[in-house]
Amino acid sequence: MLDAITEDDIGAIIAKLLEMAKGGNMAAIREVLDRSLGKPLSAVAVGLMVAREEAKSHFEATPEERRAALMEIVRRAIERSEAESGDEDQAD
Repeated sequence: MLDAITEDDIGAIIAKLLEMAKGGNMAAIREVLDRSLGKPLSAVAVGLMVAREEAKSHFEATPEERRAALMEIVRRAIERSEAESGDEDQAD
């Protein structure tokens, strides 16, 4: 199949996708943005990345300091989750 597709075909497909996106087609808009900017990270993924970076900074800490830092990370994650849950309840 790859041998059957020319550069002109690919250009035409991309042009059509962009035309559809500019026309308001949400699937085309998502495709263009996902392909050009990358898919957005979920809040969970962002939270895990932040937690990982915070954990790295505590690598040389004592076990008690690491435990306290971990508990703080968990506490903040729970607070964020409860706040997001509260926002959803208010939207209903």
